[in-house]
Amino acid sequence: MKLMKAHRVTQLLPQISRFFSALGLWFGLGSLVLFNVAMKATVNPERSDAITSIFTRPYTPQPHVSFAKLLRQEDRLEPAVQELRVAAELAAKTGAPSNVLGATTDPASLLETWATEADRMAAAYRYWRGVASEKPDYRDAQLQAATLALQQSDTSEARRFAQATLDLDPNNVGAQQLLNILAKK
Repeated sequence: MKLMKAHRVTQLLPQISRFFSALGLWFGLGSLVLFNVAMKATVNPERSDAITSIFTRPYTPQPHVSFAKLLRQEDRLEPAVQELRVAAELAAKTGAPSNVLGATTDPASLLETWATEADRMAAAYRYWRGVASEKPDYRDAQLQAATLALQQSDTSEARRFAQATLDLDPNNVGAQQLLNILAKK
């Protein structure tokens, strides 16, 4: 009889271990599903699409250019330039067409454009600041100078030009939005 009870207990032990191993697997699967749902809610879909396109076509320059543009929009200039250099190297190796129907997609020319953009923005700011000082009743010049001053991180000049725009046109939505942005800084 004692032998029979001992035999029943040993028969139950494999069942218990299977239960706990199955429980651990279900817990792991549930954790992975919850992690994926949380990541999907927090990750930028454009960014994940760009990364996916790089993984699906790693040796073509266009996905790298798209991802570089996206990084640049996120103000991550260093990785964007690095990604654009990868795209330029791939374009040189593959001999991909760089001009299709007048749209330039050459990564090297885009890299040059990005390098000179700071100088172009500074020149545009100087120009519009001069126009706004010569013609103080020119509302659009005041607003353009305010926008460019904000892009150059000159917040005091941006406030001055935006306020001058509101003095000329109190209902100007662009100047009001610009002052709201400046109030947060």
